[in-house]
Amino acid sequence: MSEPIVSLKNVSKSFYDQVKINIIDKATHDFHKGESVAIVGPSGTGKSTLLNLLAGIEPVDSGLITVLGEKVSKQRAPLLLQSHIGILFQAFYLFEEATVLENVLMPAHIARKKTGKGSPHYLRAINLLTSVGLEERAHGGIKHLSGGEKQRVALARALCNNPSVLLADEPTGNLDPVHGEIIQQLLLDIAKKDGKTVIIVTHNHDFARQCDRVIHLNNGQLCT
Repeated sequence: MSEPIVSLKNVSKSFYDQVKINIIDKATHDFHKGESVAIVGPSGTGKSTLLNLLAGIEPVDSGLITVLGEKVSKQRAPLLLQSHIGILFQAFYLFEEATVLENVLMPAHIARKKTGKGSPHYLRAINLLTSVGLEERAHGGIKHLSGGEKQRVALARALCNNPSVLLADEPTGNLDPVHGEIIQQLLLDIAKKDGKTVIIVTHNHDFARQCDRVIHLNNGQLCT
């Protein structure tokens, strides 16, 4: 098997609420290129925390996480998010004062890439909006989009810098069944057709079963 794209080695993370609570406890796991992986488990077990650790948004207490061989840390998180990692949130986090296209291009702006008309990032953004069926809304506002459309904009934004890894936190949790299925299929295609590593936290067990692998997070352990 090829070298893993994302790797956890003996990773632990705890919080204190009068007593120490082990959220992740010496977890070791590898994620490979072109696979979709669902992370499931009871509420409050640390699934979203795990994604934050993978992105470097929160630091590990101990252990090592690598993405494409690079150590993940809170200090390096901005560089990783600009180059290797895209994140899709349940709550969208779009800028309503900006156009659809401007929202998609936001990661490129943050990375100080050229985004003018005809630039590679501009053309990629248009292509991404086409792939999610929103090219005709590119220059329109965010306010009048449906929840499903907003999530598709957020997905295009997460892919703007062409990351190798896509982290999705309950990406269909706020959507109706029809729009939820559209997002599910787009995420599965991103792994299968685009060769990206897609790691999805979900409570939707039907969605999880469509992924290449399902990992259960419980009592701090990652189990297949």
